[in-house]
Amino acid sequence: SYLAAPSLLQQIIAFPYEIGPSFVAALYQQGGGWGAVNQAYSRLPESTEHILHPGKYLEGEEPIAVPLPELVEGLGDEWEMLWTTTLGEFFIFAYLERWTEPVTAAADGWGGDGYVLLRSPDDGNVLVWVLEWDTPEDAQEFFDTYRDATEVRTDSRWGPDGEGASDWL
Repeated sequence: SYLAAPSLLQQIIAFPYEIGPSFVAALYQQGGGWGAVNQAYSRLPESTEHILHPGKYLEGEEPIAVPLPELVEGLGDEWEMLWTTTLGEFFIFAYLERWTEPVTAAADGWGGDGYVLLRSPDDGNVLVWVLEWDTPEDAQEFFDTYRDATEVRTDSRWGPDGEGASDWL
């Protein structure tokens, strides 16, 4: 049942019902009435970012297409690609909300992302997630929040790897 589902899944299911009306209201108020709302059916929002920030939709700001590296070729034929998708701004927000206090705006600068799940020859899984941000500051805010959320979720600590602070483990 819905109430037995994990919180993240509940939020994803409820998203169109909870946030969708605000998107329609913004189109009506900012875009020119019912004509703008009707026009959205022929130019559908391309991301949850459009729904969360109707101004970006109205301005025509498109999500960044994030190419994923050819990982199977690099890892070997024994590896299998299981799934690839875009998670989007709302997924990032909903995930971070679960693990951070207070709720942050760390997902607001989302520009695009790509996600791939791979299976290794010994049935292990590897997840690769490549993200693009609107500004370097947005990227840093996400990184700091994601690191903190992961530390809470896994009860572990990240630290710089090597002399430069750009690599973390």
